[in-house]
Amino acid sequence: MEHIQQGVNLNGRSRAAVRKHRWRERKTDRDLDRQPLSVAQVAQDIGRSRTTVQRLLKEGILRRVKGGIAESSFEAFLRDYPERIPYAKLPPAQREWLVLNGFPDHCLAVKVPSVHGLLE
Repeated sequence: MEHIQQGVNLNGRSRAAVRKHRWRERKTDRDLDRQPLSVAQVAQDIGRSRTTVQRLLKEGILRRVKGGIAESSFEAFLRDYPERIPYAKLPPAQREWLVLNGFPDHCLAVKVPSVHGLLE
């Protein structure tokens, strides 16, 4: 157990340094669940080539982190640039996954379901 006296623990570190160290440990524990996406994985998910994904990285549309692509930037890409995804060429399972996760498919001529009238 750490014993802190006058703002300094037994290891000679300040309270702020100890707090910062603990915060970093918790942050790395959270980040273990979120692995960066590979270029090949993103290319397969959007039905494009790896070269196209590299181009999106170069344009700044996708963001690179720790040897891969940030999941948050991939989600933002799906939401903000649906016209760059060839929905018509994607397998039905991938199209369905994208639509069910809230990413618009501009090729569909189906209205979004409504609960109006069901709750009355």
